[in-house]
Amino acid sequence: DKLTLSLDLSGAPLYKRNLQIIKGEAPLRENIAAALVLDLFDGVTDPVTVTDPMCGSGTLLIEAATFHVPLHERKFSFEEAPFFKGKLVRIPEAGTQLPIKNLNGIEIERDFAAKIIPAVKDFGISMMTGDAFLTPIASGFIICNPPYGQRIKTSGKTGIFLKDALDKFLSEDRPERLGWLIPSDMDDLIPKRKDYQIRSKRKFRNGGLAVTYWILERVGS
Repeated sequence: DKLTLSLDLSGAPLYKRNLQIIKGEAPLRENIAAALVLDLFDGVTDPVTVTDPMCGSGTLLIEAATFHVPLHERKFSFEEAPFFKGKLVRIPEAGTQLPIKNLNGIEIERDFAAKIIPAVKDFGISMMTGDAFLTPIASGFIICNPPYGQRIKTSGKTGIFLKDALDKFLSEDRPERLGWLIPSDMDDLIPKRKDYQIRSKRKFRNGGLAVTYWILERVGS
């Protein structure tokens, strides 16, 4: 004698912005990417250059570029509902833009990068094809969701790949801050260094996998 009535008012899941329709094999959800970017910029006021050295489809960079922009390009199911159809959605004005000087991306897969480069150009993102291990990165901030060796395979053992990548970024590129998302069972790969301190450490689940988002901050010059 009970009835439950459900209305789908959103349509596509709310984390989908529809800003970037080309996706890689292991895309990061847009709302998670936005949260990671916002955390990286905590307390920052001076504009910095941001680089994602393993950028895939550029989700982190796109969210950094559009964080302040209301979602006006995607559609919601309620717009076609009889009680709303014909009405207008009131879009708020853009908010405060993150202090970003330049946005750069590096993607190793040449064919995939050829599809992504024109797509991210409209967001003010400069993207190139290259190997993050061989490419010098002159950037204030680095943010990265590296391959975990599951949906996207790594060269050699995943733990060694992630350890070598992190060592390259910290020892050679030396960003002011580095945002690094890795599986939580690999947290012991984060080195104890005198020149970098752990600014924050956040655990959550990404696609069902327990992960940790580390933000490392350079100490001194």
